[in-house]
Amino acid sequence: MIEEYLQAGEYDKLKEYIAPISDSINHSHKVICKNQALDAIANHYDEVAKSQEVTIYWNIKVGETLPIKESDMCAVIGNLIENSVIAANSLTGDDRLVNVRIGILQEETLVISVDNPYRGTLTLDKNGMPMSGRPDHGIGLRSVRNIVERYKGSMEIETHNGIFNVSILMYKPE
Repeated sequence: MIEEYLQAGEYDKLKEYIAPISDSINHSHKVICKNQALDAIANHYDEVAKSQEVTIYWNIKVGETLPIKESDMCAVIGNLIENSVIAANSLTGDDRLVNVRIGILQEETLVISVDNPYRGTLTLDKNGMPMSGRPDHGIGLRSVRNIVERYKGSMEIETHNGIFNVSILMYKPE
């Protein structure tokens, strides 16, 4: 149908035909940031969180390009947000939230901070990683730490007043 309208030069009919499709795409995808890969992963986890009645507050200030590989950025953010949504999902009321802040300093340093409330006791091991008796627990955070180290960065995990926070700095490779 689209090709027929184009060949016939019936542009008004073409616009009318594709308007509902365009509206559907625009309503289902909100723009969270300018970088397409990061925006896609953020939208994915935003939908996952909404389906579990968890709210993610996004504060992402990056341009179209990042100082690190997009695939590494998506792996880091995916792991951090997935963990945070799981933790927030176990809570009730106003505690079912995740805060995500991502920015770039001086075009070379990527800054990431993800936090969420938690209940109970969290113990960090000598390397600053959360300890758990569950098998395979913490593999995602170890993976994140490995990526951060490849970029000569730093990762700090803090627990304070019922808030679990992961803060990361990663530097553009030379």
